[in-house]
Amino acid sequence: MSFATGDGKKSEPSSSSSIQHIDEEQWGLVTWVQDSIKEGNLKNIIDSDIRGEISPKCLKEYVKLAERCLHNSPKHRPTMAEILFSLESVMAIQEKFNSSLQSASRTLFGRMANLFPFSSNQENSVQGDLNLSTTSKGNNMFPHMKEVPAHFPSPSPILKEFRFSDLEKTTGSFSPDLILGEGGFGKVFLGWVKENTLAPSKQGVGIAVAVKRLNKESVQGAAEWQAEVNFLGHLAHPNIIRLLGYCREELEHLLVYEYMSNKSFDRFLFSDIAEPLSWGTRLLIMLGAVRGMTHLHSNNIVSRGLKSSDILLDKDFNAKLGGFGLVRFGSETGETHVSTRVMGTYCYAAPEYNATGHLTAKCDIYGLGVVLLVSITGRKALDLQGPEEEVILVKWATSVGSNIKKIMDPRLEGKYPLDGASEYVAVA
Repeated sequence: MSFATGDGKKSEPSSSSSIQHIDEEQWGLVTWVQDSIKEGNLKNIIDSDIRGEISPKCLKEYVKLAERCLHNSPKHRPTMAEILFSLESVMAIQEKFNSSLQSASRTLFGRMANLFPFSSNQENSVQGDLNLSTTSKGNNMFPHMKEVPAHFPSPSPILKEFRFSDLEKTTGSFSPDLILGEGGFGKVFLGWVKENTLAPSKQGVGIAVAVKRLNKESVQGAAEWQAEVNFLGHLAHPNIIRLLGYCREELEHLLVYEYMSNKSFDRFLFSDIAEPLSWGTRLLIMLGAVRGMTHLHSNNIVSRGLKSSDILLDKDFNAKLGGFGLVRFGSETGETHVSTRVMGTYCYAAPEYNATGHLTAKCDIYGLGVVLLVSITGRKALDLQGPEEEVILVKWATSVGSNIKKIMDPRLEGKYPLDGASEYVAVA
């Protein structure tokens, strides 16, 4: 399961793959964007699908935010709370831009209003998230969030312990026709359960769920399975995927999640099977992702590899984090990092993590910066098929400099307030 946000370029190879031998100065989305920023060519990095939707000020602030997140020095990167505040400022600029359009033309405003599709009758909708205070401190930033225990010694009692035989029925004996996605961990299947009891149901009857079945031989997968069972059940938040239950029988390890009907963010950025997302929708998705990450960090949890494919979308395009490894640090010992074997996707990983294996909250900030660039440019973080100077997104974006329009996804067709887009990129 995966997701992305901006320029349409993906970061596929893992940090342990041969891509490590490629000069970072020559390959990737990040380096390409960085070069473009330096040259003042921001307009050239914007996704063409949203180019006409962003005001100059919005674009400028967005780009500045992205730059801050991608700073080579971890101590100079912002915190998740600071990023959240900056993104909400970008949203305010966007809304002001939309208001000006309304004054100029009712017809044009009606078109722009469609940039923000969300349900008004759901408690965890994007609209509800926008009403949260940005000035609150600590865990009170998320008033509807449950208190998280200091330790996660065992699965939450609210999780259902499924029998393997029941999950077989739920997924049609793990039918290949019901595969939602797969990776090194195993496969994810679509299943159906009864709404109140979560007992197996016939296909199309009850509620849909996503069932992750880990590869039996995966030692890493078993460890991550345990981490998710122990963590996610306690992390109740509207922008974090909901874990419904788990199963462990002999060598079988499975997890059951709520089903996200729009799958992952990158599906809308890099494939032709879905309509391109508007600038407003992308911005709302990133706000949701940052709220979820802020919640994780407030509980001393880092994601170990945030990517655009880890942002999942429900039917109303509300963003929820999922599909990543969870690591806890500093809860009692005061430790500032966790030493791990370098894992994840190379072009989303912070330089210091690739070099030392030391995982900190600032590593998540760097990964988020890459996602910010992906969302606005419509490019993959790593694109070996593109021009040499544009293969690594971060380097390219930096080289563009202040030329916001060059950064933006051309599919946006200029539909964005340039001021807001600038602040957005600035955060990254």
